[in-house]
Amino acid sequence: MIKLEVEDYCQNCPNFEIYTDTRTTVGYANGIGQLSLTDHTIKCKHRELCIGIMIILKCTLWDQRREKQKMTINDGSISDGLIIGFDRAKNGDNTVLIVGRQQKDSNVKVVNVFAGDEAYELYKKLVEKREEENLNE
Repeated sequence: MIKLEVEDYCQNCPNFEIYTDTRTTVGYANGIGQLSLTDHTIKCKHRELCIGIMIILKCTLWDQRREKQKMTINDGSISDGLIIGFDRAKNGDNTVLIVGRQQKDSNVKVVNVFAGDEAYELYKKLVEKREEENLNE
């Protein structure tokens, strides 16, 4: 059997790369002998990255926090809520960090996208715990 697993948002994607997952099942039938059934599933090589981005961008948690985290720039102070998405393959390929901001209509607007080493360095700065003495500077 051949199965196509492609999301609507994959249409016209410049990064779409075909990935075929092939699985063979061997069984036995009385009177016939050994049978091999092969299934092919066609997907995008980058599907997990895109799924992660979609989850982040549609996160309902940000709906609940939207009113508390509106951006205000009055007297020079800034209060803002950002959504950060990060994905990196085991071999370091296709590293991406996406910064988004929820709009008043609940849609998320992508503010910036970083790729490669720059994305990884930014991610490490965001998640690695700093030394106690540096926090008070």
